[in-house]
Amino acid sequence: MENYTPKILIIDDNKLNLLLVRNYLRKKYSVKIAINEKEAFSELENNRINLILLDIMMPRIDGFELCQILKKEKKYRNIPIIFLTAKTDIESIEKAFQIGGVDYITKPFNKEELFARIKTHLELEFSKKQLKIELIRRRQLQKQIIRAIYKTEEKERNRFSEEIHDGLGVLLSSIKLYLNTLSSQDLDKDEKSEIIKNMDEIATEAIITSKEIANKIHPTILTRFGLSKTLIKYIEKINNLGEININYKFDDLGSINEDVEIIIFRVISELINNTLKHANAKNIILNISRNKSGFLIEFSDDGIGFNVHKSIKKGGLGLKNIVTKIKSINGKIKIESEINKGSFIKIEIV
Repeated sequence: MENYTPKILIIDDNKLNLLLVRNYLRKKYSVKIAINEKEAFSELENNRINLILLDIMMPRIDGFELCQILKKEKKYRNIPIIFLTAKTDIESIEKAFQIGGVDYITKPFNKEELFARIKTHLELEFSKKQLKIELIRRRQLQKQIIRAIYKTEEKERNRFSEEIHDGLGVLLSSIKLYLNTLSSQDLDKDEKSEIIKNMDEIATEAIITSKEIANKIHPTILTRFGLSKTLIKYIEKINNLGEININYKFDDLGSINEDVEIIIFRVISELINNTLKHANAKNIILNISRNKSGFLIEFSDDGIGFNVHKSIKKGGLGLKNIVTKIKSINGKIKIESEINKGSFIKIEIV
């Protein structure tokens, strides 16, 4: 507020009133004037107006109608409008606030009161803009934090992958040694039973370990084959089980940022997994297309459906996690579902 002079637009067909108000305000503000709606829109187009003083009684379009027109225009709707008028009836005052006016000052006005009202509304509007900027900054910071978390998680998965590879390697090597012992030496029944028992324990340990870290390992298949082929391999394995039929269609997705690729893969995997576990569906349709602005993912099933609001609020079906992941890559997600009518998920990534 201190670094620039706010611009005020006065709209009044009475030139005497117009000049009078302008002379009062120009000591503190940059003032533009208009005697009708045509001049008003010209000033709005050519200047960044911070506040409008609007008379009601004008010949062609009155102040109420002009206010309603301005509030329908996206680029003007947030400019605060103070009605400055000789009309004092309660109906006019009520209507002024109902259609979007922020204040109502009657003529003849007190100069100090006019300055005080204008100052208050300019400060309020400035505070709103600052709050909006802060909210945008916080959202951007949140996305950066989420991305950093996912990047850290992927690094950890790579580290786990190496550790598990070495750990499982030792366990499998031990099993191989036992197998060699069984085949190369003359052993009695008790010795063979003991070796088989040890092998069984080691194999069990290896299986448990693998299951525990399976979902934490970096999907190296993505690096080798890319998103499309990886998804196709994943989907075909599920189709081969005969539990559900997944119809899919992918455009040529081309080169994709690694972070985006991983999140898309994990989100689609989770959507399919949720359908298999909860939806009792027979069919899934998955389409992924790419355009100049980004990706469009459409996922639907013919399952039992669910209450979207309750599921996200409770964190059910992993939906909250999916929404968070999509938002972390500047994506938008729309989830629709009705009981006994299946589900539809639309994801747009710019």
